[in-house]
Amino acid sequence: MIQVAAFALEDAVAGLSNMVKPIQQRRRVLALALLIALPFVVGVIYLRLTRYPSVPEYDRVVRVQPPQREGAVRRVVPGCPVERRPALLRRVADLAEGQQLALQVVLTTMATDPANAGPVLEEYRDIFPDDPTLPASLIRLRLEQGKSTEAVRIYHEYAARLAGNETARRGLVYYFIESMMLAEKPLEAYTEVEQQDLAYAFSLIGEHLAGGCTLHDPTSAVQLRALIAEHNRRAGPDPTTIYYVGVAADGEEDREAAQRAYAAAMLQMKSTGYTPHSSPANSPIDAKWTNLLHRRVYDLWWLGRWEEAYDECEPTDKVYRNLSELLASPEDTNDLERLLTWDRTRRPADPMHSYWQAIIYWNRGQYEKAIPQFQAYLASGAFPGSNTAWEAENELFRCFVRLDRLDEARAALQDAKAKGRTFYPLAETIVAAKTGNTRFLDDRFTELSRNFLDPFRGSYEDEDLGPLLMGDRFADLRKKYPRTALRTTRWLAD
Repeated sequence: MIQVAAFALEDAVAGLSNMVKPIQQRRRVLALALLIALPFVVGVIYLRLTRYPSVPEYDRVVRVQPPQREGAVRRVVPGCPVERRPALLRRVADLAEGQQLALQVVLTTMATDPANAGPVLEEYRDIFPDDPTLPASLIRLRLEQGKSTEAVRIYHEYAARLAGNETARRGLVYYFIESMMLAEKPLEAYTEVEQQDLAYAFSLIGEHLAGGCTLHDPTSAVQLRALIAEHNRRAGPDPTTIYYVGVAADGEEDREAAQRAYAAAMLQMKSTGYTPHSSPANSPIDAKWTNLLHRRVYDLWWLGRWEEAYDECEPTDKVYRNLSELLASPEDTNDLERLLTWDRTRRPADPMHSYWQAIIYWNRGQYEKAIPQFQAYLASGAFPGSNTAWEAENELFRCFVRLDRLDEARAALQDAKAKGRTFYPLAETIVAAKTGNTRFLDDRFTELSRNFLDPFRGSYEDEDLGPLLMGDRFADLRKKYPRTALRTTRWLAD
C-alpha cells in the first residue's frame, strides 16, 4: 500500500514537472525576444528624440493640404526656435514633396534670419548632397538682395562641392547664368564660369542678348559685342561668334554688316566639312545652318538684293521657300514671278510652284487662272498640314465667291468643314451674305455677340464679307449689330 502511494506521488510530481517545463520554455523565448528587440526599441526611442523630436511647427505644416504646404513652411519658420529648425527640415523632407519643402526652410531662414542659417544649410546638404537647386536659390536670393559678390562666392563654393557630379554641376552653371541674366549681369556671369563651360555659357548668354537685338535694343547689341570680344579672347573665334557678330549688327540695324557676318559664318562651317542639304534640320549643326540661312536671306531681301540671296545661298529649295514668302505681298508680285521663272528652270518638279503661280494670279485679281493652280497644288498632296495648304483652300474658296461660282464655293466650304479648317465659320458667313440669308446672319451675329469682346470688327473688315455687309440689303442688320459694338456688361459679368 505504501509502495503504491509512493508510485502515485512520483507520477504526480512528474506530471507537474511536465506542466512547468512549457511555462519555463515560453519565459525563455520571451526573454530572448526582448533581448533581440531591445536595440530596435532603443533605436526607435533615440530617433524619436533626435531625428523626430516634437516639432509643433511640423504639425502645423502637415495639417494643410499639399499645395499649401510651401506657404505654411514660410509662415512657421520665422517663429520656429533656431535649435528646432534642423528637426523641422528633417521632418518635412520625409513628406512626398519633401525636397521643395526642405528648400523652403533654408530659403526662409536665409531671408529672415541669415545669421542662424548655418544649421539648416548643413542639414539640407546632408540629406540632398548633390542638389544644384539649393545653391541656385541662394544665388538668386543674394542677387535680389543686391549682394552679387556673395552670389558669385556661393556659385564657386558649390561648383567645387559638385565637382564629382557633372550633371549636377552643369545644372548649377545653368542656374547661375540664368540668375545673373535676370539680374541684368550677363557679362559678369560669363567671366565667372570655368574654361570647360565657356561654349555653353556663350550660347546661353548669346541667345538671351540676341532676343534684345531682334527688338533693336541698343543695350543688348553693346553687351553682345562685349560678350563676343571676351569669348574670342578666352576661347577663340568660331562660326558661333561670327554668327553673333551678325546678330549684333542686326540689332544695330546694319543689315549689310549683318549679312556679311552670316556669309562668313556659313563659309567657315563649310570649310570644316559641313554640307548644306534639303532634308529637315534634325541635328544642332543643321539647325545652326538653317538659322544663318534665314537671317542672311532676310537681310539681303531687306536690302533689295533678293537675287543675290537666290544665287549665293543654299540649299536652293530652302532659299526659294524663304524668298517666295518674303515676296508674297501684291506689291512684290513681279519679283515673285521672276523668282518662280528662275526656280522652275533650276528645280522643275517642285509642287510649290503651282501654289506660288496661284498667288501671282490671286494678287493680280486673275481668279479664273488662280483656281486650277490652287487645285493642282492641293491635288499634289504636298505639305497637307502646312500653312500653305490652309491658305490655298481659303483662297480657292474666295476665288469661287468672287467669280459668283457659288455651287463650287459651297463644295469648298463643305470640304473645309470636313477638315476642321478654322476659316470655315467665316466662309459660311460669306456664303450667307452672298446669297442674302439675313436670318443666318442674324443668328451668327447673335452668337458672336455672346462669345467675343469685339464681336463684329472682323466681319466688317474682311475683304469679302465687309463689302457685302455694307450693301443696302443689310442696313437693318448693321443697325442691330454695329461695327464698333463692344461686349462689355456681359463680358465683365462672365
